[in-house]
Amino acid sequence: MSAITTDQAVPRAAPESSSAQRVTRASRARVFRALAATSAKEILRDPKTLFFTAVFPFFFLGLFWFMDNTFMNDGPAPQVAVVAGSQSEGVVSALENQGITATTDPAAGSNAGPEAPVAWIETGDDSVTTTLTGSELPARGSVLEGLRDAGFSRTAVEFTGADGTVMTDMLAISLPSVLMVALLSLAFLGTAAPLVGLRQRGTLRLLGTMPIDRTLFMVSQWPIRVGIAGFQLAVIAAAAWTWGLLDFTQLPQLLLTTFLGLLALFALGYLVVARIKSQELATAILALLLPLALLLSGAMMPKEYLPDALVRFADFMPTTVLAQALGESMTGQSQGGLSLPMAWLVLAAMAALCGFCASRLFTWDQGDKQ
Repeated sequence: MSAITTDQAVPRAAPESSSAQRVTRASRARVFRALAATSAKEILRDPKTLFFTAVFPFFFLGLFWFMDNTFMNDGPAPQVAVVAGSQSEGVVSALENQGITATTDPAAGSNAGPEAPVAWIETGDDSVTTTLTGSELPARGSVLEGLRDAGFSRTAVEFTGADGTVMTDMLAISLPSVLMVALLSLAFLGTAAPLVGLRQRGTLRLLGTMPIDRTLFMVSQWPIRVGIAGFQLAVIAAAAWTWGLLDFTQLPQLLLTTFLGLLALFALGYLVVARIKSQELATAILALLLPLALLLSGAMMPKEYLPDALVRFADFMPTTVLAQALGESMTGQSQGGLSLPMAWLVLAAMAALCGFCASRLFTWDQGDKQ
Protein backbone atom coordinates (compact mmCIF):
# COMPACT_ATOMS: atom_id res chain seq x y z
CA MET A 1 0.00 0.00 0.00
CA SER A 2 1.39 3.30 -0.96
CA ALA A 3 2.16 5.79 1.78
CA ILE A 4 -0.34 8.55 2.40
CA THR A 5 1.19 11.96 2.32
CA THR A 6 0.59 14.47 5.06
CA ASP A 7 -1.42 16.66 2.73
CA GLN A 8 -3.66 13.71 1.86
CA ALA A 9 -4.12 12.50 5.45
CA VAL A 10 -4.90 15.87 7.03
CA PRO A 11 -6.83 18.12 4.67
CA ARG A 12 -6.15 21.78 5.25
CA ALA A 13 -8.99 24.00 6.38
CA ALA A 14 -10.19 26.22 3.62
CA PRO A 15 -9.50 29.88 4.27
CA GLU A 16 -12.49 31.98 5.18
CA SER A 17 -13.92 33.38 2.02
CA SER A 18 -14.43 37.09 1.49
CA SER A 19 -18.15 36.41 1.05
CA ALA A 20 -18.30 34.91 4.56
CA GLN A 21 -16.55 37.99 5.91
CA ARG A 22 -19.06 40.17 4.12
CA VAL A 23 -21.90 38.15 5.67
CA THR A 24 -20.39 38.68 9.12
CA ARG A 25 -20.08 42.40 8.55
CA ALA A 26 -23.58 42.54 7.12
CA SER A 27 -24.91 40.66 10.14
CA ARG A 28 -23.25 43.11 12.54
CA ALA A 29 -24.64 45.99 10.53
CA ARG A 30 -28.16 44.56 10.80
CA VAL A 31 -27.76 44.04 14.54
CA PHE A 32 -26.46 47.59 14.91
CA ARG A 33 -29.41 49.03 12.98
CA ALA A 34 -31.88 47.01 15.04
CA LEU A 35 -30.32 48.10 18.34
CA ALA A 36 -30.10 51.73 17.20
CA ALA A 37 -33.77 51.71 16.15
CA THR A 38 -34.80 50.18 19.48
CA SER A 39 -32.78 52.79 21.37
CA ALA A 40 -34.41 55.59 19.37
CA LYS A 41 -37.90 54.27 20.06
CA GLU A 42 -37.12 53.93 23.75
CA ILE A 43 -35.98 57.51 24.21
CA LEU A 44 -38.73 58.97 22.01
CA ARG A 45 -41.39 57.08 23.98
CA ASP A 46 -40.09 58.33 27.34
CA PRO A 47 -41.39 61.92 27.70
CA LYS A 48 -39.38 62.66 30.84
CA THR A 49 -36.04 61.55 29.41
CA LEU A 50 -36.76 63.27 26.10
CA PHE A 51 -37.66 66.52 27.86
CA PHE A 52 -34.59 66.67 30.08
CA THR A 53 -32.16 65.67 27.33
CA ALA A 54 -33.57 67.53 24.32
CA VAL A 55 -35.68 70.44 25.59
CA PHE A 56 -34.62 71.38 29.12
CA PRO A 57 -31.26 72.97 28.13
CA PHE A 58 -33.19 75.56 26.11
CA PHE A 59 -34.66 76.82 29.39
CA PHE A 60 -31.17 78.10 30.22
CA LEU A 61 -30.93 79.67 26.77
CA GLY A 62 -34.03 81.75 27.47
CA LEU A 63 -32.95 82.49 31.04
CA PHE A 64 -29.51 83.79 30.06
CA TRP A 65 -30.98 85.88 27.23
CA PHE A 66 -33.46 87.46 29.66
CA MET A 67 -30.71 88.17 32.23
CA ASP A 68 -28.40 89.65 29.60
CA ASN A 69 -31.15 91.78 28.09
CA THR A 70 -32.12 93.10 31.54
CA PHE A 71 -28.53 93.76 32.58
CA MET A 72 -27.48 95.42 29.32
CA ASN A 73 -30.43 97.82 29.35
CA ASP A 74 -30.21 98.73 33.01
CA GLY A 75 -29.24 102.36 33.51
CA PRO A 76 -29.87 105.76 31.94
CA ALA A 77 -29.51 106.45 28.25
CA PRO A 78 -25.91 107.53 27.55
CA GLN A 79 -24.40 110.40 25.69
CA VAL A 80 -21.79 109.01 23.33
CA ALA A 81 -18.50 110.63 22.37
CA VAL A 82 -16.72 108.83 19.53
CA VAL A 83 -12.99 109.37 19.22
CA ALA A 84 -12.23 110.63 15.73
CA GLY A 85 -11.04 107.90 13.39
CA SER A 86 -11.58 106.29 10.02
CA GLN A 87 -14.85 104.67 11.13
CA SER A 88 -16.12 107.30 13.54
CA GLU A 89 -18.68 108.85 11.18
CA GLY A 90 -20.24 105.48 10.41
CA VAL A 91 -20.40 104.67 14.12
CA VAL A 92 -22.09 108.00 14.92
CA SER A 93 -24.66 107.43 12.20
CA ALA A 94 -25.43 103.90 13.41
CA LEU A 95 -25.78 105.08 17.01
CA GLU A 96 -28.11 107.91 16.01
CA ASN A 97 -30.30 105.35 14.23
CA GLN A 98 -30.67 103.69 17.63
CA GLY A 99 -31.90 106.96 19.10
CA ILE A 100 -28.62 107.76 20.87
CA THR A 101 -27.10 111.21 20.99
CA ALA A 102 -23.61 110.77 19.55
CA THR A 103 -20.85 113.08 18.40
CA THR A 104 -17.19 113.05 17.44
CA ASP A 105 -16.56 116.20 19.50
CA PRO A 106 -14.70 115.09 22.66
CA ALA A 107 -15.62 118.36 24.37
CA ALA A 108 -19.28 117.31 24.36
CA GLY A 109 -18.53 114.38 26.64
CA SER A 110 -16.25 116.41 28.88
CA ASN A 111 -18.77 119.24 29.22
CA ALA A 112 -21.46 116.81 30.33
CA GLY A 113 -19.84 116.65 33.76
CA PRO A 114 -18.38 113.78 35.81
CA GLU A 115 -21.81 112.64 37.03
CA ALA A 116 -23.40 112.36 33.59
CA PRO A 117 -23.65 108.93 31.92
CA VAL A 118 -21.22 109.08 29.01
CA ALA A 119 -19.89 106.32 26.75
CA TRP A 120 -16.50 107.07 25.22
CA ILE A 121 -15.97 104.97 22.09
CA GLU A 122 -12.62 104.36 20.45
CA THR A 123 -12.64 102.26 17.28
CA GLY A 124 -9.84 100.16 15.86
CA ASP A 125 -9.58 98.25 12.60
CA ASP A 126 -11.69 95.35 13.87
CA SER A 127 -12.37 96.12 17.53
CA VAL A 128 -14.06 98.72 19.70
CA THR A 129 -13.33 99.85 23.23
CA THR A 130 -16.18 101.62 25.02
CA THR A 131 -15.47 103.29 28.36
CA LEU A 132 -18.50 104.05 30.53
CA THR A 133 -18.38 106.91 33.02
CA GLY A 134 -20.81 108.66 35.32
CA SER A 135 -22.23 108.26 38.81
CA GLU A 136 -24.62 105.67 37.38
CA LEU A 137 -23.30 103.54 34.56
CA PRO A 138 -25.33 104.02 31.36
CA ALA A 139 -27.22 101.27 29.58
CA ARG A 140 -25.11 99.33 27.10
CA GLY A 141 -27.74 97.54 25.04
CA SER A 142 -28.52 100.26 22.51
CA VAL A 143 -24.82 101.17 22.23
CA LEU A 144 -23.96 97.56 21.44
CA GLU A 145 -26.71 97.33 18.82
CA GLY A 146 -25.49 100.55 17.20
CA LEU A 147 -21.92 99.23 17.04
CA ARG A 148 -23.15 95.98 15.50
CA ASP A 149 -25.05 98.01 12.89
CA ALA A 150 -21.77 99.79 12.18
CA GLY A 151 -20.19 96.44 11.28
CA PHE A 152 -18.58 95.27 14.53
CA SER A 153 -19.37 91.85 15.94
CA ARG A 154 -20.36 91.54 19.57
CA THR A 155 -17.14 89.74 20.40
CA ALA A 156 -15.16 92.69 19.00
CA VAL A 157 -16.79 95.16 21.41
CA GLU A 158 -15.24 95.62 24.84
CA PHE A 159 -16.87 97.65 27.61
CA THR A 160 -14.76 99.02 30.46
CA GLY A 161 -15.39 101.10 33.53
CA ALA A 162 -13.75 104.43 34.26
CA ASP A 163 -11.01 102.57 36.17
CA GLY A 164 -10.24 100.37 33.18
CA THR A 165 -11.93 97.23 34.53
CA VAL A 166 -13.25 95.10 31.67
CA MET A 167 -16.94 94.25 32.02
CA THR A 168 -17.88 90.61 31.53
CA ASP A 169 -20.12 89.77 28.61
CA MET A 170 -22.55 87.43 30.33
CA LEU A 171 -24.04 86.12 27.11
CA ALA A 172 -20.63 85.26 25.66
CA ILE A 173 -19.94 83.15 28.76
CA SER A 174 -23.43 81.70 29.04
CA LEU A 175 -24.05 80.44 25.50
CA PRO A 176 -21.17 77.91 25.49
CA SER A 177 -22.34 76.82 28.94
CA VAL A 178 -25.83 76.11 27.55
CA LEU A 179 -24.25 73.80 24.97
CA MET A 180 -22.20 72.24 27.77
CA VAL A 181 -25.39 71.60 29.77
CA ALA A 182 -27.01 70.01 26.71
CA LEU A 183 -24.08 67.66 26.09
CA LEU A 184 -23.72 66.66 29.75
CA SER A 185 -27.46 66.05 30.14
CA LEU A 186 -27.58 63.98 26.97
CA ALA A 187 -24.53 61.86 27.84
CA PHE A 188 -25.24 61.38 31.55
CA LEU A 189 -28.99 61.56 32.15
CA GLY A 190 -30.09 60.60 28.63
CA THR A 191 -27.67 57.77 27.91
CA ALA A 192 -25.77 56.40 30.91
CA ALA A 193 -28.62 56.41 33.45
CA PRO A 194 -31.16 54.64 31.16
CA LEU A 195 -28.49 52.02 30.46
CA VAL A 196 -28.49 51.13 34.15
CA GLY A 197 -32.28 50.90 33.97
CA LEU A 198 -31.93 48.25 31.26
CA ARG A 199 -29.51 46.34 33.49
CA GLN A 200 -31.83 46.63 36.48
CA ARG A 201 -34.85 45.34 34.52
CA GLY A 202 -32.89 42.39 33.16
CA THR A 203 -32.91 43.58 29.55
CA LEU A 204 -29.12 43.58 29.38
CA ARG A 205 -29.00 40.05 30.78
CA LEU A 206 -31.23 38.94 27.93
CA LEU A 207 -29.05 40.72 25.39
CA GLY A 208 -26.01 39.07 26.97
CA THR A 209 -27.31 35.67 25.85
CA MET A 210 -27.14 36.80 22.24
CA PRO A 211 -24.01 37.14 20.07
CA ILE A 212 -23.76 40.86 20.71
CA ASP A 213 -20.50 42.33 21.99
CA ARG A 214 -20.50 45.15 24.50
CA THR A 215 -18.86 47.74 22.28
CA LEU A 216 -21.41 47.25 19.50
CA PHE A 217 -24.25 47.62 21.97
CA MET A 218 -22.87 50.82 23.52
CA VAL A 219 -22.15 52.41 20.14
CA SER A 220 -25.68 51.56 18.98
CA GLN A 221 -27.01 54.03 21.56
CA TRP A 222 -25.33 56.93 19.76
CA PRO A 223 -27.30 57.63 16.56
CA ILE A 224 -30.48 59.03 18.12
CA ARG A 225 -28.47 60.95 20.70
CA VAL A 226 -26.10 62.41 18.12
CA GLY A 227 -29.22 63.51 16.22
CA ILE A 228 -30.59 65.21 19.34
CA ALA A 229 -27.21 66.88 19.92
CA GLY A 230 -27.20 68.10 16.31
CA PHE A 231 -30.64 69.65 16.79
CA GLN A 232 -29.53 71.36 20.01
CA LEU A 233 -26.33 72.63 18.39
CA ALA A 234 -28.30 74.05 15.45
CA VAL A 235 -30.62 76.00 17.77
CA ILE A 236 -27.81 77.29 19.99
CA ALA A 237 -25.60 78.18 17.00
CA ALA A 238 -28.51 80.06 15.39
CA ALA A 239 -29.01 82.01 18.62
CA ALA A 240 -25.28 82.74 18.86
CA TRP A 241 -25.23 84.00 15.27
CA THR A 242 -28.34 86.15 15.85
CA TRP A 243 -26.78 87.74 18.92
CA GLY A 244 -23.46 88.37 17.19
CA LEU A 245 -21.37 85.78 19.02
CA LEU A 246 -20.78 83.31 16.18
CA ASP A 247 -19.41 83.79 12.72
CA PHE A 248 -20.09 81.15 10.08
CA THR A 249 -16.35 80.72 9.58
CA GLN A 250 -16.19 79.33 13.13
CA LEU A 251 -18.88 76.70 12.49
CA PRO A 252 -16.54 73.85 11.38
CA GLN A 253 -14.42 74.10 14.52
CA LEU A 254 -17.56 74.32 16.68
CA LEU A 255 -18.90 71.15 15.03
CA LEU A 256 -15.63 69.29 15.63
CA THR A 257 -15.39 70.42 19.27
CA THR A 258 -19.00 69.43 19.93
CA PHE A 259 -18.58 66.00 18.33
CA LEU A 260 -15.37 65.19 20.21
CA GLY A 261 -16.84 66.50 23.45
CA LEU A 262 -19.95 64.40 23.02
CA LEU A 263 -17.91 61.24 22.37
CA ALA A 264 -15.76 61.93 25.44
CA LEU A 265 -18.80 62.49 27.65
CA PHE A 266 -20.51 59.37 26.29
CA ALA A 267 -17.44 57.33 27.16
CA LEU A 268 -17.16 58.92 30.60
CA GLY A 269 -20.82 58.24 31.33
CA TYR A 270 -20.48 54.61 30.24
CA LEU A 271 -17.45 54.22 32.49
CA VAL A 272 -19.22 55.67 35.55
CA VAL A 273 -22.19 53.28 35.23
CA ALA A 274 -20.29 50.23 33.94
CA ARG A 275 -21.05 48.24 37.11
CA ILE A 276 -23.89 50.15 38.82
CA LYS A 277 -27.06 48.07 39.24
CA SER A 278 -29.55 50.71 40.48
CA GLN A 279 -30.90 53.35 38.10
CA GLU A 280 -31.81 55.59 41.03
CA LEU A 281 -28.22 55.47 42.30
CA ALA A 282 -26.84 56.10 38.82
CA THR A 283 -29.16 59.06 38.27
CA ALA A 284 -28.20 60.54 41.66
CA ILE A 285 -24.46 60.20 40.95
CA LEU A 286 -24.73 61.62 37.45
CA ALA A 287 -27.04 64.44 38.58
CA LEU A 288 -24.41 65.39 41.16
CA LEU A 289 -21.54 65.21 38.67
CA LEU A 290 -23.33 67.44 36.15
CA PRO A 291 -23.51 70.70 38.21
CA LEU A 292 -20.06 70.06 39.70
CA ALA A 293 -18.57 69.70 36.23
CA LEU A 294 -20.29 72.88 35.09
CA LEU A 295 -19.23 74.86 38.15
CA LEU A 296 -15.59 73.77 38.20
CA SER A 297 -15.15 74.13 34.45
CA GLY A 298 -16.08 77.82 34.57
CA ALA A 299 -19.05 77.26 32.26
CA MET A 300 -21.61 78.73 34.68
CA MET A 301 -19.49 81.43 36.32
CA PRO A 302 -15.98 82.85 35.85
CA LYS A 303 -13.36 80.78 37.65
CA GLU A 304 -11.96 83.99 39.15
CA TYR A 305 -14.72 83.72 41.74
CA LEU A 306 -13.57 80.26 42.85
CA PRO A 307 -10.84 79.56 45.46
CA ASP A 308 -7.36 79.23 43.95
CA ALA A 309 -6.93 75.63 45.13
CA LEU A 310 -10.22 74.66 43.52
CA VAL A 311 -9.24 76.40 40.27
CA ARG A 312 -5.94 74.51 40.12
CA PHE A 313 -7.80 71.23 40.62
CA ALA A 314 -10.44 72.16 38.04
CA ASP A 315 -7.81 72.95 35.41
CA PHE A 316 -6.95 69.24 35.20
CA MET A 317 -10.57 68.15 34.63
CA PRO A 318 -11.47 67.08 31.08
CA THR A 319 -14.78 68.94 31.39
CA THR A 320 -12.81 72.16 31.92
CA VAL A 321 -10.94 71.49 28.68
CA LEU A 322 -14.28 70.97 26.93
CA ALA A 323 -15.81 74.15 28.36
CA GLN A 324 -12.84 76.25 27.24
CA ALA A 325 -12.81 74.62 23.80
CA LEU A 326 -16.54 75.27 23.31
CA GLY A 327 -16.11 78.91 24.34
CA GLU A 328 -13.20 79.48 21.96
CA SER A 329 -14.89 77.58 19.12
CA MET A 330 -18.08 79.64 19.46
CA THR A 331 -16.78 83.15 20.13
CA GLY A 332 -13.36 82.89 18.51
CA GLN A 333 -11.74 84.28 21.67
CA SER A 334 -9.14 82.38 23.64
CA GLN A 335 -10.46 81.14 26.98
CA GLY A 336 -7.03 80.46 28.44
CA GLY A 337 -5.60 77.02 29.06
CA LEU A 338 -4.91 74.68 26.16
CA SER A 339 -4.93 75.72 22.54
CA LEU A 340 -7.88 74.48 20.51
CA PRO A 341 -5.94 71.74 18.61
CA MET A 342 -4.47 70.48 21.90
CA ALA A 343 -7.94 70.47 23.46
CA TRP A 344 -9.17 68.32 20.56
CA LEU A 345 -6.37 65.83 21.22
CA VAL A 346 -7.24 65.70 24.94
CA LEU A 347 -10.94 65.10 24.20
CA ALA A 348 -10.13 62.39 21.64
CA ALA A 349 -7.74 60.70 24.09
CA MET A 350 -10.37 60.88 26.84
CA ALA A 351 -12.98 59.31 24.56
CA ALA A 352 -10.60 56.49 23.58
CA LEU A 353 -9.38 55.77 27.12
CA CYS A 354 -12.75 55.95 28.88
CA GLY A 355 -14.41 54.04 26.05
CA PHE A 356 -11.82 51.25 26.24
CA CYS A 357 -12.12 50.98 30.04
CA ALA A 358 -15.93 51.05 29.88
CA SER A 359 -16.00 48.25 27.28
CA ARG A 360 -13.80 46.13 29.57
CA LEU A 361 -15.66 46.86 32.80
CA PHE A 362 -19.19 46.85 31.37
CA THR A 363 -21.41 44.06 32.70
CA TRP A 364 -24.63 42.74 31.27
CA ASP A 365 -25.86 41.77 34.72
CA GLN A 366 -24.71 41.63 38.33
CA GLY A 367 -21.36 39.91 38.59
CA ASP A 368 -21.25 39.15 34.85
CA LYS A 369 -18.09 40.23 33.05
CA GLN A 370 -18.86 38.67 29.70
